[in-house]
Amino acid sequence: MSTKDKILKVALELFAAQGVKATSLSQIAKKVGIKKPSIYNHFKSKDEIVTQMYDYYRTEAVKKNPLKISEVETLIEELSAKEVLSKIVNSYELLNADKTYRLFWKFIHSEKFHDANAYEIVCRETELVFKTTKLVFGTLAAKGKITGENIHGRAVAFTYGLRSLFIEKLMHNSAGNKSVMIDLRIEQLIDFAII
Repeated sequence: MSTKDKILKVALELFAAQGVKATSLSQIAKKVGIKKPSIYNHFKSKDEIVTQMYDYYRTEAVKKNPLKISEVETLIEELSAKEVLSKIVNSYELLNADKTYRLFWKFIHSEKFHDANAYEIVCRETELVFKTTKLVFGTLAAKGKITGENIHGRAVAFTYGLRSLFIEKLMHNSAGNKSVMIDLRIEQLIDFAII
């Protein structure tokens, strides 16, 4: 593991345990086994560590995900709208199955209310999910799998509903609780989206 990767890993552990503001670069450096100035060879600030953490962990999680966005059009040809959206939801769930990625999102969602950088990351991720959802809904409509009415509005409702339910599921599962009701709500969201 490179020094940069070690810094990201240690920083995530410390940020998740005590928050960004309460974590010093000195603490990160000590736990990595380097001197504080060495961190500046890789990152300009704690904010840059958080931003690169998002890019790094998202890229790693996407690499492990079996469903590639390039395959969605083929799925739309072969499956019903409900099956397509269910596969996409399952893919999103797999993306969030990685323990480190989940820890990152738990940390980011706890920080988003008082840290502008964390809030920006949540907004970036939501916009990325929205654009993909809108593209999928548009393709489903073009193939006659759903109606073409209010694609934008349905994509907004689906994206924000799904993101909210996944945050709830993340917190629920972190507390050791089962998420049967949340899974039911996700099924209902899929049914609503294809009306």
